[in-house]
Amino acid sequence: MNLFLVCLLIAFASCGAKVADESSGNTACELPSSVGGKGVEMFGDSTLTGLAGKLPAKLAGGDVHADVKAGRTTQQGVNALNALPDSAPNVFVVSLAAEDHSSADAYTARIDELMLLLSGRTVYWVTAPGKDVYTTIVNRENAADPSDPEAQSGWQIVDFAAAVKQHPSWWSNGKPTAGGLTNLAQTVGAYLGAFNTTGAPTFPGGGPLGPILPPLAGSPGATSGVITVTSTTSGQSFPLDGERLTNAKTIVSVGGALGMPQRALVIAMATAIQESKLINLKGGPGGAYGLFQQAPPAWGSVAQVTSPTHAATAFYQHLQRINGWQNMALTDAAQAVQRSAYPDAYAQWEQSASVIVAALTGQHVAGCGPQVSVPGNPKAQIAVNAALSQLGVPYSFAGGNTNGPTLGRCVAGTDGWNDCHIVGFDCSGLMLYAWGKAGVTVPHFTGAMWTDPSFTHITDKSQLQPGDMMIFEGNPPGHTGMYIGNGKLIDAPHSGSVVKIESVNDPWYRTGYIGALRPKV
Repeated sequence: MNLFLVCLLIAFASCGAKVADESSGNTACELPSSVGGKGVEMFGDSTLTGLAGKLPAKLAGGDVHADVKAGRTTQQGVNALNALPDSAPNVFVVSLAAEDHSSADAYTARIDELMLLLSGRTVYWVTAPGKDVYTTIVNRENAADPSDPEAQSGWQIVDFAAAVKQHPSWWSNGKPTAGGLTNLAQTVGAYLGAFNTTGAPTFPGGGPLGPILPPLAGSPGATSGVITVTSTTSGQSFPLDGERLTNAKTIVSVGGALGMPQRALVIAMATAIQESKLINLKGGPGGAYGLFQQAPPAWGSVAQVTSPTHAATAFYQHLQRINGWQNMALTDAAQAVQRSAYPDAYAQWEQSASVIVAALTGQHVAGCGPQVSVPGNPKAQIAVNAALSQLGVPYSFAGGNTNGPTLGRCVAGTDGWNDCHIVGFDCSGLMLYAWGKAGVTVPHFTGAMWTDPSFTHITDKSQLQPGDMMIFEGNPPGHTGMYIGNGKLIDAPHSGSVVKIESVNDPWYRTGYIGALRPKV
């Protein structure tokens, strides 16, 4: 296998027992698409050549289609999508950066047109190598002022160009090489939460992850076909159907139209669950109304706050005014908007909100991924399953904290030059998050992890246990990933990739391994 799982090589890069061999299974945490039909459409130029053939024949509940033409320009793409039927798939994978000798202003205008044409759909934009100027334009328009009527979409950026900067052999003659195509398929497949025909999740390298257990008791989505919204503290639960499902779709749709990142959608969803259980209440305590229990006239008239679209829009607009909300705990961000008498109540709905948003946006469903049992070590079990819940989340240099993925840091001249626009994890950020859920502090720096006296060093691979943090690359160490059993690890590999599962016997991991760290718990 090609060397594609390498952390950013910068000096300050921040980057036993077996899993119980029990029954395999996976939660059916899928919902109908809010716009368009089922399936996935590959649309664009030669950057996507051969990609559809490397993915499962069916994704997002339907067929995978390909409309890829070498040399297709953005203008030609706009022309083709002008005839987009309502029945076209809800999920699009797009790359349009063929040279058409246009000005930056002209390219910007066509990107805005594409955002309007694909409004309401889930879009994964694949960056093209050698087109950094175009990538910058897409990033800028993707983060445009929400008051701008052209800001109709929040696209996910699949930064293949960053991966090619690290591995130049992955690109030749204007299209991916075999190795590059394999990497791109693995990355896009992880974003899409690829499933095989049996319903079991498939992972890079082929096949399901060893023994996969059913969801832990009380996990959201445990009812096949219908997501069950469940509090993580009180035991309250209800099915997401009928009016509740309709209102959840509205919250996601409005957030997408405003260009809000997925984290904002999760915050809004959890807030609405706490405030109204996703029912459009016609009255409430203190004269508040609607999904978010907003009180007139500060939030609008009674008619406005009982309009789910207006209520969601108002919530997002207030959230945007909160300085640093992207890096806050969910309950703190929600409270900064709502000013509730119960400021900590929102946290109990974060897991369910993440499941709902992921299902409605066609992404990997956090909490509906594989679950593993670690007999005799409940804290390691928490850490491993926390890491697995983030499968498909983008890599972002210096990204991630104990609350989840965050905006990263842009580092000029590296494949992480664009990471300050991407919400995600770097390698150590994923470890910090996963073990943080078990109450264990992990430094956000692999070098500091390696010298931390609170960890036991493991050098013999045969003694690895699930939850051990494997360390790679010399002095200082440059990469880390979590061992999850059965010869597998989970990590956030590098800019342009996503959190994924790999074999510890992959050549790079095998030769780069210098030891592992086990929390003393």
